[in-house]
Amino acid sequence: MVHVMPFVFLSTRARIFLKSFVQHCPKECYSRALIPLLAVLCPYMLQRLTARWQIINQRYENSAESEEDNAESQEVLEDQIVRQVTRDYIDLIGVICQNRKLVEPLAGVDGMEEDFAVVSSHDDSLSELGVLLVSQQEIFTPIIVFVFTALSLNDTTTCNKAAPLCWPLLKQIIADQHLTDVGAVHLLQAVLHGLQQHGEHESCQSQLLTVGLQCYEAMRPLYPGIAATLLQVPNCTEAMVKAFDERILQSTPNKQASEKKKKDMFKKLVAGVIGQSLGQLFKKEVNFRNLPPLFSKRSQQRAHQQARVDAEPDAGLSSLFAPQNESRL
Repeated sequence: MVHVMPFVFLSTRARIFLKSFVQHCPKECYSRALIPLLAVLCPYMLQRLTARWQIINQRYENSAESEEDNAESQEVLEDQIVRQVTRDYIDLIGVICQNRKLVEPLAGVDGMEEDFAVVSSHDDSLSELGVLLVSQQEIFTPIIVFVFTALSLNDTTTCNKAAPLCWPLLKQIIADQHLTDVGAVHLLQAVLHGLQQHGEHESCQSQLLTVGLQCYEAMRPLYPGIAATLLQVPNCTEAMVKAFDERILQSTPNKQASEKKKKDMFKKLVAGVIGQSLGQLFKKEVNFRNLPPLFSKRSQQRAHQQARVDAEPDAGLSSLFAPQNESRL
């Protein structure tokens, strides 16, 4: 049925029906109700959305050649539909994979929508349904591929929604030993593509650097080949990668660097691939050398002496004509 459904209806089905269905499905019905549904939905959404985003990216590249107003308005509409479907599908994956706890509606508030009663408890572990799906390769593989692919889609909202899902999915698939060498390289490359696409946005850049550091730290001891992926980054040398590995992987627990230092080091490694806005591409750094002091020492001493004189109410005249000083006059 999903294969013949109009694309515009996928957003409302994912937001209204599927999210509620996943949230309220009893655990004993996962294998009978949810898994057969997701086995059809997840591969289809990966294939359909990937194809749609390829068309959108091609339109952006060839936008200068199109001059028809009607065609442009239709393209804008289709673009917004694809973005909304993508965001709703990422939200659905979050409901499937993240631990969430239900909060009772506020007392005295009637007609409270159900979505407002759901609060996400952002931890690093998958939900019970997410752990169950790890063994279902026909479901879990399309999910993790799409989440990492969403990091580089031309939509900052989608990137911000997908970034928190990367580490729980990756940690679980590494623990279950389902990740291959080729898959590890692909996931790290997806994070680097995301930095290239969204590096100019501070919120996206911060999240992607965190995801990239987590991926590299977890995968480097098990999949040494991912170090070669960093060497493809401009201005990243083998010596820099080796020093980074020694700092974060071979250090003792007592000498372990802080997360902020690790993040700054990783940022220096991938600085050549981080995207920048057009206004920052050819920005020339302004450096001032040997600036003269604003206040000289003499002026500071004079100001201090004047302050002492002003602090005395009589400015020292009474002490000058004091009786003990009359004999000296």
